[in-house]
Amino acid sequence: MNAQVPVSIADGERAAMASARELGRAARRIAPPNPWVGCVLLRDGVEVGAGHTHAPGGDHAENAALKV
Repeated sequence: MNAQVPVSIADGERAAMASARELGRAARRIAPPNPWVGCVLLRDGVEVGAGHTHAPGGDHAENAALKV
């Protein structure tokens, strides 16, 4: 049996999710046919990387965020 564990989302995480959505929207003209994805990496609540999907053949959002 899997028990549901309550998840608490800090304000910083909410802000990071909003930033990731904005980054994804910024990729809408260059990413197709790939999906529009934004990624924000946090360490101890502090942003350490951010990026979005590049043109086909380029980096995915996660790779772009790691290169910052």
